[in-house]
Amino acid sequence: MSVRRDIMTGMFDELDGVPWASFEHAYGSAAEVPELLRGMVSADEDEREIALDGFFMAVHHQGDVYDCTRAAIPFLLEIVDAGGVPGRGGVLELLGSIGDSGDAPATAAVVAATPVFLGLLGDPDPEVRGGALRALAVCGARSSEIVPTLRRLLADEPDAGVRRAAVEVAAELATDGGPTEILDGTGDPGSRLAALTARGPERLGARGRADGPARARADRRAGRRRRARPGRGTSGPRRRH
Repeated sequence: MSVRRDIMTGMFDELDGVPWASFEHAYGSAAEVPELLRGMVSADEDEREIALDGFFMAVHHQGDVYDCTRAAIPFLLEIVDAGGVPGRGGVLELLGSIGDSGDAPATAAVVAATPVFLGLLGDPDPEVRGGALRALAVCGARSSEIVPTLRRLLADEPDAGVRRAAVEVAAELATDGGPTEILDGTGDPGSRLAALTARGPERLGARGRADGPARARADRRAGRRRRARPGRGTSGPRRRH
């Protein structure tokens, strides 16, 4: 595995002190979790993708959370909070998925990292900013901190995709209907459309189809199901713990 030594210095110091082999994930022993975590910071893009997919496939199989998933959260946060680490956008997406799992301890651990995600909204990499928004989308318990920051972000964000994501997350978390002032502003058409579809009761169309934030949540879950491909070999997943 090709891992940048400057990134690894001081990183994962406590990783090998966790009894990973005593945990199980969807396909058995979780002994390979340290290898997956180290793979996520590999200098090789293919290795990073293999590690991330492996984590989705076994340690967070189809949205399930296991003891090893919870134990990995501090190390995932260590990755995203380390400047210069490649592949942080995908790890942020993973954290958002874990936080959206319905597992109370895992969700609490992700929500507690809200300041980290907010800080990453200023990262120079748009994939990191977008990943931070996906993680913030599950941190509704701290919406009073998040929504004002997203409103300010919309004034300066240069990437159209990140702006649209910010509109959707702000609308999902806001208690006042979201950043609908964009409808009367000078934002790009995509952001205005995102704000429009995120507005109040009219988010439900004539046939009761959910648009805006509700649709965004469904799309995120569908995307994670696509990532959680069938497991290795012919054996099926074990029951969650």
